This record gives sequence, structure tokens and C-alpha cells, in this order.
Amino acid sequence: MCWKEIGNVFEPTADVYIGSDICLKCHKAELTKYPVMHGPVAAVECLRCHTPHESNSPALLGSTSPRICVQCHVPELLSPKPVEHLDLKRDCLECHVAHGGLKHMLLRATPTTQPTTQPTTRPAPGNRDVAAIDLPTGGRP
Repeated sequence: MCWKEIGNVFEPTADVYIGSDICLKCHKAELTKYPVMHGPVAAVECLRCHTPHESNSPALLGSTSPRICVQCHVPELLSPKPVEHLDLKRDCLECHVAHGGLKHMLLRATPTTQPTTQPTTRPAPGNRDVAAIDLPTGGRP
């Protein structure tokens, strides 16, 4: 366990770094929950996205979407369709399931929002406001 009970108080079990494998003690079912698993989940790299016991974000995420997603997913390499991919302030989790899905792309069965009209051309990377999502300068956010 990453925490132990001493009387009615919970204390950390160690003052050393604990890797993602500790998450499997309680969340092992996440590894096989979907037919297609997201790479970090399949590789048991939970701490790439989650910061257990240190986060104020939902699901103990280290940051919010899309900021957490662009650590690995380069915005300029995403398909311009749907147009939501061009808006770096949109929440990726409105359409995608973070841990996995039924098919590649990890799309939700029913997106929480409906895609808007499709763009005819992709804007040049210089026209996108990448700074608007406050990317980390290095390492995890």
C-alpha cells in the first residue's frame, strides 16, 4: 500500500520514490478494462498523468486536459478533423477516454459535446496559440 493505517491516522509507508506499479495494488483492473488500452496505461506509467495524493484536479491528474495530453501528443501532428483538434483550449476528454477505448483513437461512445463543422484546410502551426495552454517548461507539469 502507499499508505498505512496507524490507529486512526494514515501515514505514508516510505519516504522514498514509489513508482506506478504501486497503483496496481488497487487499480489492476484498469490494465484490461478496454479492448484498446492507452499506451501509458498499458505500460503501467500511471505517474505520467496522475499525481496521487498531491492533486487538486479530478481523477488526481497532474494537470488538466489538454495540458496533460500535450506532454506526449504533439498538437501540430493531430488530424485537423474534427476542428476541435485545432482549439488547444478544448478538453480532450470530451471526446476521448484517457485509459482506453473500443477502437484506436479511444473515442467515447457518445462525446460529451458534438463536433463542430470541419475545416477545409489546416492553419499553419504559427497561427495556433500554443502558449495559451501554458505548457510546462520541462518534465511533468
